[in-house]
Amino acid sequence: WPFGFHGTGMPIVACAKKLLEETSKYGNPPTFPLDDQNNLSSEPSTNESRFTGNRGKKAPSSKKQWSILEEMGCEDIAAFTKPEHWLEVFPRKAIGDLKSFGCRIDFRRSFITTDLNPFYDSFIKWQFNILKREGHIFYGRRFTIFSPKDDQPCQDHDRSVGEGVAVQEYTIIKMEVCDARKLSEVPGDLLAEKKIFLAAATLRPETMYGQTNCWVSLDILYQAYEV
Repeated sequence: WPFGFHGTGMPIVACAKKLLEETSKYGNPPTFPLDDQNNLSSEPSTNESRFTGNRGKKAPSSKKQWSILEEMGCEDIAAFTKPEHWLEVFPRKAIGDLKSFGCRIDFRRSFITTDLNPFYDSFIKWQFNILKREGHIFYGRRFTIFSPKDDQPCQDHDRSVGEGVAVQEYTIIKMEVCDARKLSEVPGDLLAEKKIFLAAATLRPETMYGQTNCWVSLDILYQAYEV
């Protein structure tokens, strides 16, 4: 059988960026602070799963990327700040492991994904162009988690931390302001013959029937929108 090495996605890029941040902050080779020597954290630094109710998720590890590669016996660790280097090193390691397992693989026919392999890249482009031309695939819309740092959607296994966090659906409750004239910060002409609503987001809309008050924060800048 042939064998394909899957290098597509963000996990490799996330690890490379994490290593680059470590070397930029702590030097090359890095000298980590004493309080970071115990690289494994017993508690997650941020509670990413608090909205999902999934308590069985493993807490994210704060282990340094440099330490992980060092324990794996990797050489020239600083070179791993480039994602392409991962794809040069680990397929060779994988081949060695697969051979030690006794797997019957024809490695002459092995290949790697991404545009680092122009033959594979051309095949995928050809395939998707035909499918799109025939009307089998199209662009759509869906809710997703977006990474501002990478400027693209960031799915579950693509994240260095926060695995298991899903899109959270809120219900917006429109609460009409009974006496809008008391909103002293809003110019009077904006209130003329218009209804003013406060929009509150909630995870439990069924509890709104028993609500007796609504709180606003003095530390938050609220904005008004005309719909």
